[in-house]
Formats: sequence, structure tokens, C-alpha cells
Amino acid sequence: MNDAPSFVPSTTIINAGVSRAYTSPTAFATAILAGPSDEASQTVSFLISNDRPDLFTSAPTLLPSGVLTFTAGPTPGRATLTIRAKDNGGVADGGVDESAPLVLNIRISSVLEAVGNYYARLEPTANVVAPDYRHFGSAKLTLGKGGALTGSVILSGKKFSLKGTVSDIGGIKIPVNERTVLVRKPDPSIPSDPINVILTLTFNNGDTPSFKITIGPSISVNMSECTAKRPLYSKTALVPTTILDPLTDKGKYAAALLALTAPNNGKAATEYPQGDGVGAVTISKTGGVKLKGKLADGTGYATSSFLLAGDTVPFYLPLYGGKGLISGTATARSLASSDFDGSSFDWFRPAIVKPVHPGWATGITVDFIATKILPKMPPLFPTLAATDADGNAAVDLTDATLGTKAVNIDVKNKVLILAPAADKLKASVSVSKGTWSGSFISPATGKAVKYSGVILRKAGYGTGYYLDGVPGGRVSLTPAP
Repeated sequence: MNDAPSFVPSTTIINAGVSRAYTSPTAFATAILAGPSDEASQTVSFLISNDRPDLFTSAPTLLPSGVLTFTAGPTPGRATLTIRAKDNGGVADGGVDESAPLVLNIRISSVLEAVGNYYARLEPTANVVAPDYRHFGSAKLTLGKGGALTGSVILSGKKFSLKGTVSDIGGIKIPVNERTVLVRKPDPSIPSDPINVILTLTFNNGDTPSFKITIGPSISVNMSECTAKRPLYSKTALVPTTILDPLTDKGKYAAALLALTAPNNGKAATEYPQGDGVGAVTISKTGGVKLKGKLADGTGYATSSFLLAGDTVPFYLPLYGGKGLISGTATARSLASSDFDGSSFDWFRPAIVKPVHPGWATGITVDFIATKILPKMPPLFPTLAATDADGNAAVDLTDATLGTKAVNIDVKNKVLILAPAADKLKASVSVSKGTWSGSFISPATGKAVKYSGVILRKAGYGTGYYLDGVPGGRVSLTPAP
């Protein structure tokens, strides 16, 4: 009685370019056996069924040697092959001449499928023990019809242009091969800072196309990397209303960059701002994201990005003449106290004179939080009670040694200070902008100090910062318990 033949197939999904002949570089099928040793004289061939014959001008064939061949047609797509080994021993007396079916996926790809813009932020690799501003950056690449590739990489605050081509099967030339040299300006304050670094670019033209970028002083040592992806939304695939305001159809958020508890990367509380940076986020119907505001040291910032896979947004903004930055990834999602969040944003700042501050060249981290601005949904905070003699909210200026001040916020969101004192506290709210602001008299200098804040409605509080000496402090607005 004949025994079934067998073989061991490759488990790799085969990628091939359109209108190209393909021959597997090594045997696709190995350990090809007709059966036990007494059937070694039998010959083995392969049977293949194909669910997408239209993708091939020459159908996939598995030779007796195990080598796979085919010629792809001009149309991209994915085919599933079902493969059986068959020997010539017959089926007499209950014999079996075919193996169990095994499945192989073939992807016929074209750069036309992957046309578009790609975005990412560069981050330090695991090789970097103590990251600094040089290891962060961003990338924007554009893949055009016919495989034309253009774009740029920002590293160490400097922009480098890229230009090249991508073949149907993913081969990259920038301009000669997948690597190029970025000529940097070394930082004299950093010993052995390399002038030149090598950028390596690879392309994955799978179901979700992407570009992988690695940058380092040599081919084998990488200091920065990222995976650039296309935006998730477009004119034909709009952002869902759950991310936008269902009443206004506009994605507007109040955002804060929250100071983390000291020690922050080894820094004491007196070495970095204890206030919370403020900002505003706008998300368009097609997935564009803009973030603008001020950090807790008073530095203004503005950057733009896009919603990528998983509704994530990469942010990177060089600051302080390119020797500092704010960088992180946030996710648009509805949580109990936020609508947009990201943990451990990196913030690097060199020692600069104005405003006076020692800086933190080795970096600190801050958390990102944002909540929707919903001007048509009063009250200001979900738990805000009616005004009363004791106040329905409080302004906390403990950092300024002024303590907590009781206030009332009425139905029109006007703030009334209950017990005006020598500090001359002032506070006002803009519901449409999701902000609040004011001033007080500093007990240290006797001068008026302005503060800026945002209203994180869903989180149930307002927060912000003021600058009064080094490093300044935090100011908050909370409903009374």
C-alpha cells in the first residue's frame, strides 16, 4: 500500500513586483519525500490550486526540486495557493498518493499601491544609554507615481533632504542605494560628536506599507530610528465624529503638558518648571493635527502632524536654536479623564540666559493630556456646583506661597474672587478657547505676575503655569468638593 508523500514548505509570504518573473532564490519546498525508504524510487510532483489566477501571466509552478516560479501580471493583489505533493505510487489497496494541503500566500505589489505621504518621529534606539537632543527628530517622505521618492529628515534641529526611487519590489536608491550620509554640525560641548552619520532607508510594501529609517555613526551601530506610515484618514476616509465634537463637527482640544513629580530624570523640583505647559489641539476632518501653545518655561511652540494607525500622532518640535526639543506620541481616544493622551514626552533644553534658567540638556519628561473643548455643553466642569458663600471652585497658588483662594464660577462662567486680598488675584475663563488666565501680586517681589492655563473639562480641572523667578510654578482651578 502506497504511503502519502510529504514536504516542508517555506512559511514566508512571498512578495513580488507586478509584471515580473519570479524564481525562489532557494528551494521553497524542502525535505521532499515520496514516503518511507522503500518508496524512494517513486517520483514526486506538486499540484497547485490558485484563488487568483488573474494576477499571473504565468501560473505558479513548484518544480520537483522545490523551486517556485511564476510571472506576475500588471495588477497588484494577494493570491492564496493550496499546494499538495503527489507521487506516482497510485492508490491501489487503499494507498495514498497525495499529501495534506498546505497554504502559501503570494503578494503582487506595486508602488502605485503605496503612493502618498509618510510621517514619523525619530527616537533613540536601545543602543543609546543617555539620549540627548541629537537623537530625536522627524521624517516626512513622499512616494509618487512611478516610484519617485522625495522627503526630508530633521535631526539635531537640522533639516536634510532626501531624493531617490523605490522599485516595484521595494528596492530603494537614495541616490545610489538604500543609504546616504548626513553631514551634521558637531556639538563642541559633546566629546566625539560625529560629523557624519549614515541613514539607512528600507521599504515594506505589505498590506500596510511603511518606511523604516535608522541613523547612526556606522552601518552596524544605530542611534535613532523610526517607522514612517501614511495618514489613517483622507478626503475619502474622514475622521470619525467620536474624535471630533459631534455638536460642532470640529476637533478642538485644550491640552496640557504636565510636570512630573521630582526627581525627573535625576532633576530636583528646583531644577525644572513645576508648572504645566498649555496648548490647543485642532484635528481636521481629514486627519491633520495642529498643536500650539507655550511650555512651562514660557517658550512658545507650534507644530503639525497627522493621525496615523491606531489614531496615534507623532509630535516633534526642535527648540532653542536646535539644541532642545519637545517630542512624543499621543493617541486620540476616549478615556475617563481625557480625549487625547501621551505619556513621557521628552523635553530637552540647554542652559540659556533669557529667561534665566540652568536648563536640562539631559532631558526631562512631561505627560500630555487633552480634552475636547465643548462650548455648547455647560457647566465649565461636570461636577461644578451652584455658587454659594464658600465658593464653588478654588484657585491654587500654593507654589507662589499664596495658598488656595475660594472663587465662584457663575452660569456664564464668570469668575468672582470671594475674598480679595493683597495678592490682588484675578481670574477669567474663555469657554470657546478652553483657556483661563489671570494675575496675582508676588509676595517675593511685590510685582504683578501673569499666569496662563487651560480648562481640561473632562478631567475636571484647569491647570497652567506662571513665571516668577526660577523655575516658576503651577496654578490650578478646581471645583469645590
